[in-house]
Amino acid sequence: MTVDLAKSIRQGAAAARTAQRRLSSAGAEARSDVLRHLARLLTERESELLAANKLDLDAAQGSEIGRA
Repeated sequence: MTVDLAKSIRQGAAAARTAQRRLSSAGAEARSDVLRHLARLLTERESELLAANKLDLDAAQGSEIGRA
């Protein structure tokens, strides 16, 4: 794993922890709004997400990851 990738993963994890704390302290309506928004984004970007996932799976074929 490269240094840049490791740094990016650490930053993403820190951002996720911050978001989780903020979301857990929000009211039920705000949490529901966030979940509805995320569901809408996933639906809108379904094709893009599936294509990216296929690229990842194809890249893993034959690698150590693919054999795990």
